[in-house]
Amino acid sequence: KEFVNRQPNFFKANSKVNMAKGFNVRTMQAEIGFTTDKLKGSNQAVEDLEQQEHGGTIKGRTFIPNRTGVKAATAFNKNVKRTNRVTSILAQKRIKLRKQKGSNWAQRAIKASIKAGVGGLVQDWKPGRGGLVWRVKSIKRIGLNIRFERVDLLYINKSGNVRIKTATNFMKKATLKTAKKLEGFYIKQAKKQIEKALLK
Repeated sequence: KEFVNRQPNFFKANSKVNMAKGFNVRTMQAEIGFTTDKLKGSNQAVEDLEQQEHGGTIKGRTFIPNRTGVKAATAFNKNVKRTNRVTSILAQKRIKLRKQKGSNWAQRAIKASIKAGVGGLVQDWKPGRGGLVWRVKSIKRIGLNIRFERVDLLYINKSGNVRIKTATNFMKKATLKTAKKLEGFYIKQAKKQIEKALLK
C-alpha cells in the first residue's frame, strides 16, 4: 500500500524519541514511536494505530467519515476542511429526519432538508440500524416538486465498533526500512561528535 503524508507535521507532533545513552554501540538502544500522553483532545489517528497495524476492533466509532463526502469540496490530497471534520459536524445542529412528518422517507427527507437549509445538516438514523449525516447542497423547486441535493458526510455505525480485517503493517515496514539506514546514521552522528570535540 502507498501512504500519502497529507500533513507533514503529523509524525513530528505525535512521535517521541528516547535517545540512546552510553558509549558502547553494542549495547546502546534508542526508542522511537507514537505517544498518546501529549495529545490535545482525542486523536484517534494515533490512539487506533495498533489496530490498524495488526488488525482488530476499534471501539467508539459510531460516526465514520465518508471520504468522498468530507473531501468533496477540496482535492483528495489536501486536508479535510475544519467544518467537515467529525468533531465540527457533531458540534453543529443536525435536523433529525425521523422527527419530521410525512407518509414516506422522501417526504420526511425533503422536509428535513428544507428545515436545515442549504449548507445545513440532516441526520437520518433510527435506533437499531445504521444511518447517515448529510449536508444539504441545494434545494430546487421544479414545477410542483421539490428536489434537494446532498453530500453524505458521516456513516452512523449502530454497533459503534469497526473491525479491521486487513492489517497495514505500516510501522513494521517503516522500521525495517529505517533499520537498514541505522549504520549510516551512527557514522554521521559520530563524525559530528568528533568535530565538536576537536573544536573545544
